[in-house]
Amino acid sequence: MNRNRSKAGRRTSRKSRATPPPAPRATEEDRRSVVATVGWMLATLATLLGTLLVTVLYLFAPAERSSLLPLMANYLLLACCITGAVALLATPLVYRIRADRPPPLIVAAVVVIGLAPWTILLLSSLP
Repeated sequence: MNRNRSKAGRRTSRKSRATPPPAPRATEEDRRSVVATVGWMLATLATLLGTLLVTVLYLFAPAERSSLLPLMANYLLLACCITGAVALLATPLVYRIRADRPPPLIVAAVVVIGLAPWTILLLSSLP
């Protein structure tokens, strides 16, 4: 009894057998949703890193007029406010486009990170 024989009596090789189809993915994401999610996370990370750098510059920069570090911190804070606004505005877009919703902890972190430069700007403008 040869197992390699088909019903017609011909030999079949193991390579010619059909391979089982791959297991289906949990969810198939659209290319637009992936682009939106990556842009959302890049804006969030840029805001986070810039805000941390602004905080360090504000804490350790000398208060002299001749130093350029406070000026650089102000410009970086402006850039962080812009990228933070992009991250905040992209949050509902990502919710609408993605098939599976982002985790609530990630969304909460994005909101906190996006609001952080605006908070620093508000606190630094107070007398």
